[in-house]
Amino acid sequence: MSAPRFLIDTNVFIGLEDHAVVAPHFALLQQLAARSGVEIYVHEAAIDDIRRDKDEARRRVSLSKINKFPVVKKMAGVDQAMLATKYGRIRRHNDLVDSTLLHALEIGVADFLVTEDQGLHDRAERLSSTFGAR
Repeated sequence: MSAPRFLIDTNVFIGLEDHAVVAPHFALLQQLAARSGVEIYVHEAAIDDIRRDKDEARRRVSLSKINKFPVVKKMAGVDQAMLATKYGRIRRHNDLVDSTLLHALEIGVADFLVTEDQGLHDRAERLSSTFGAR
């Protein structure tokens, strides 16, 4: 049996790696993952998200820290129209990132998606409560 795979949203990555005090729930996530053999991944779309940060110094630091995590690559042939049809309207870059993460979860790239983004939770829940729980 392989280890569970967690895909983390940009907000979780920042909570783990930003130059700030780490919130206890983020520290616990990292501890439990390490203790339980859970693999933590970031998606290439999250890297795109970080590249849009207007603060150049913070962007450079975040991009260097994200390299500590294995990266899930974007899939060829998955476009914005397909994602919008499946996961809901895409108005901003963040919506595109959210839909891309949900697609990765749905096709089994990861077992769970970890995020604090309520809008992302809502998108997942609209597909099904079982999917939303993941």
